[in-house]
Amino acid sequence: MKFFCSSCGQKLELPDDFGKDSVFCASCGVKTKLPEKNYTKELAKVPAVAELDPSKLHEKKSTPKLPPQINECFDSKVITTEEPKVIFWYKIWNAIGVLSLPFLFLVPSTEQEIEIMTIIIAIMFPIWFLHLFAIFLTSRSWHWGYGLFVIIIEVLNCYSWPITVPLICVWCSQDTRNWFKSLK
Repeated sequence: MKFFCSSCGQKLELPDDFGKDSVFCASCGVKTKLPEKNYTKELAKVPAVAELDPSKLHEKKSTPKLPPQINECFDSKVITTEEPKVIFWYKIWNAIGVLSLPFLFLVPSTEQEIEIMTIIIAIMFPIWFLHLFAIFLTSRSWHWGYGLFVIIIEVLNCYSWPITVPLICVWCSQDTRNWFKSLK
């Protein structure tokens, strides 16, 4: 039975009635699983590494040409001019953040609740302004960083995770970043 080491590629040879399913490579010492029987018959025709002509090992092989559509997918300079859908949802999410602040004034009824709500509103008011400005800030390349900052601030509030976690995943996607890079 002839096969290659899974680690170093050394051609190994064992008797066909070898009883185990793996063997240690004599060259690198890594444990290699033995291949199936039908695979080894085809592999027996392949010459060992030592039998190959060293001058042919460095021959440059031609790489297959990919269709232009596939090349465009891997081209990092391809920038879409269409606004990503995440921008729309980002604006909706910020509008909800802006509209939620007035509802904090409806809850308190006792003096102690009013004191607690005053502290909460004092903390939430700067975040409210971040949301307010974020609705309108999507037309410059630096606005991507501002949007990321606003989303990260909201990730700190665990109640918003069902919205902010998917939003940050799409916000950090290559398409969104490329779109913002295309803006001046």
